[in-house]
Amino acid sequence: MLCSFVALPLCSCLLMTKYLQIIKLTFEEYFTYRLNFLMWRVRNLVLMSTQVFFWLAVLATKDGLLGYQKQQLLSYALLTGLMRGIVLSSRTADVAGMIRNGEINKLLPRPISFFGWLVGRDIADKSLNTLLALMEFALVVKLLGLNLVRPAGEQVVYFLLALAGAIVLFWLVSLGLALVAFWTEDIWALRFVFGVVFLEFFSGAFFPIDVLPKWLQTIFNLTPFPSMIFLPLQIWLGKVTGVLLIKPLVLSAFWLMAFWIIVKLLWSWGMKKYGAYGG
Repeated sequence: MLCSFVALPLCSCLLMTKYLQIIKLTFEEYFTYRLNFLMWRVRNLVLMSTQVFFWLAVLATKDGLLGYQKQQLLSYALLTGLMRGIVLSSRTADVAGMIRNGEINKLLPRPISFFGWLVGRDIADKSLNTLLALMEFALVVKLLGLNLVRPAGEQVVYFLLALAGAIVLFWLVSLGLALVAFWTEDIWALRFVFGVVFLEFFSGAFFPIDVLPKWLQTIFNLTPFPSMIFLPLQIWLGKVTGVLLIKPLVLSAFWLMAFWIIVKLLWSWGMKKYGAYGG
């Protein structure tokens, strides 16, 4: 009993040390390849600013449009840039390349789960991207003198809940796409269709989904994509409150469970097929 009492915290401490080391190494990797990271941040800042300038031009002589007040639309446009930095940043896309070139062989024998290694890398990635996205967000707000909608009370809690679900959902969907590399040599086309066509368009990253015809909204809302950007921002803007939150949050939870199962199955099937070449 005494041995178990001592061993359990010791094992937990060692495991935590491994995760902290993974996070540290990921940070070092970013600072080694500074230019790549800088260009990603410039891209996000340009996208954030472009959307705001677009809506400023559209709303130049109007107080609102498509059921949104001017302040709400400008807030939505700017917040999508922030959500891109927080939600749509992940290192799971690297997994496809690791499978193809055999680099994954180096990780499988290590005394830490592959998924744990991925989570450690994503914690580092998410922390850095979130910090910089918030700085970019604050810079644009300051330079343009924007007065944004601010959530209050329970809205903040529901927004954070939806945001956490969006982060995990994107991580699972992105990892699931990467694991397709077990069966194909090139998943670039699949990632392009996912990232540009489905994710950006269906998630509401370009415009609020509820400006579309009702039948099209119904189709979009049955997919997992609106849960990543549109739903959290609807909560932020106060467009979805009270009992109206139940359905989208339940649907988001369903997609989380579904993609968790899909990822586990793809990993299991992939490991049975994988020939461990290269590396």
